[in-house]
Amino acid sequence: MSWFVEDPARFLRERDALHQLAAEGWLTHRWRSTADGQLAVDLDMTIHGRLYAATMAYPALFPLALPPIRPRDSTELWSIHQYGVGGSLCLEHRADNWTPDLLGADLVRSAHKLLSTEGDPIVPQDVPSAHRVTSGQVLRNQRERWVVTPDALEKIAALPLQSITTCATVTIGHQRAQVRFVSNIGVDETKNTVDDLPRALSEYFPIFTWSGAGLIFRNTAWAGFERLKSVDALIVALNAAGFDTDCLSGLVQADGHATLIVLAGDTLDSSIAYVVTTAIPDVLIKTSIVRSGTSVTRVPEEARRLAQVCIGVVGAGSMGSKIAVSLARSGVRRLVLVDDDVLLGENIVRHELDWLAVGLHKVEGLRDRLHLIAPRMDVTVHQQQVTGQESPLQTSTVLQDLSACDLIIDATANPNVFVMLASVAQAAKKALLWAELFASGFGGLMARARPGADPNPFAMRDALLDYFSRLPLAPHQQAADYDGGDAAPQVAYDADVGFIAASATRLALDTVLGRNPSHFPCSAYLLGLRQEWIFEAPFDTRPLELTGRGWETERAPTTPDQYRQLFEALTAIHQGEANAPYSADA
Repeated sequence: MSWFVEDPARFLRERDALHQLAAEGWLTHRWRSTADGQLAVDLDMTIHGRLYAATMAYPALFPLALPPIRPRDSTELWSIHQYGVGGSLCLEHRADNWTPDLLGADLVRSAHKLLSTEGDPIVPQDVPSAHRVTSGQVLRNQRERWVVTPDALEKIAALPLQSITTCATVTIGHQRAQVRFVSNIGVDETKNTVDDLPRALSEYFPIFTWSGAGLIFRNTAWAGFERLKSVDALIVALNAAGFDTDCLSGLVQADGHATLIVLAGDTLDSSIAYVVTTAIPDVLIKTSIVRSGTSVTRVPEEARRLAQVCIGVVGAGSMGSKIAVSLARSGVRRLVLVDDDVLLGENIVRHELDWLAVGLHKVEGLRDRLHLIAPRMDVTVHQQQVTGQESPLQTSTVLQDLSACDLIIDATANPNVFVMLASVAQAAKKALLWAELFASGFGGLMARARPGADPNPFAMRDALLDYFSRLPLAPHQQAADYDGGDAAPQVAYDADVGFIAASATRLALDTVLGRNPSHFPCSAYLLGLRQEWIFEAPFDTRPLELTGRGWETERAPTTPDQYRQLFEALTAIHQGEANAPYSADA
């Protein structure tokens, strides 16, 4: 259901605030409906004699997500504080500081202030930018990338001035980026090899794929076809078996790839396979047929249901990457991954990816990994910060995709991200799960909030904080950003993260499968990995039964008059009137 139908009072506040702005004389506006059934306002702002024709589109998750303002002409660039030509304006109220109590009129006022300051014909001024971007955001659209390792940097810095030196490079060609490394500097390979680059990258590349072609001949029996040596012999035998062999002319492809010929029988054991290659175009090479898969089921029968669910994982660091891969191995085939960070060599000590993905965004590398793990994977990736300074339109898209998931997993250990995801989960009535490893790896936490079964996420967070306040102070300081950001890196073993991630994956599977009774009777668990703090022994588990408010959002009841005004306004908008009926006394 649309936001304005759920909360007519909010729509009326939005409408009234824009009318008040229009009374100042520099704004005219017109409400209209969009193709997806949402609302938008066309804004004509006259500033210093210039007309700025803009659109403010209200997203489906409004007021959780803010409505972006951008030129109606997609070729216009108005400000340096704009997300590219035709993009939305970066205003005082952004995705990282937007609160639901703000109005669209506040954004319009901010846009007027920005354009008035920058476009002043007498004293134009630059508007200070509060916009900070990560290296991942900068690299998002850069296809060519050179990753410089510390040892390569040291060796380059040691070269004499005015010298000319050769170097060897390694390039990994991804679908979305060309990532290059320097593997050797100078001619003396024994002394100038870049030591912190894995040798596997420069000596061989383990995965090469290319497109090929093949022919399948189906018959009940292929007796006498097992020892054919040439294409001519195959043609004679197939003709004798009643097959038209014109398709066998020109078997060797122009691009040099081999052609596979399958003689398919009633069973795999009675089938035969050959290949024809460029090197010996007339010779048949017998190919071994390897059976993949048996009748033995390696996962529980209930796993079949997992192919129908969609899970969103926010945070593709060590925790999130392990959870995503484990979910795919368990049978989940639809995932939404959100993270703006790029994988670096130092991340590999705990990350699910390896050096083949260094230089890529973590979500991109993880998507490639998932596609190698399971067939028919449907993976949506967003190289975004959920609470960062991003385009409002992109942030709204991310939140919309997450709200459509059956389960949202917060693997960031970031309190700001938790607040945003908890709001999305509560608004969409979707389960939320979060997990984190405690500093130094002595234990961790996992918790879930399910509509109708657990308190809402905010109530659970408050209950957890109250519980922690009554415990002895934890022995180690938790990093500000788990596995990323500018904070000091977290010190822990891969096995420590893996234990918490595996436990969280089990909790996630229990949640989306809707087991009744659940294998996890409590809402939250503290998991000990060694004897420290409140944990008395390794694997000491403390279940927490948390209580608190439910999932229903408290809202003043809508009056019949408000429904009437909403109906009249929507009718006018859909009929294309300049403005919805408005009364200052409404």
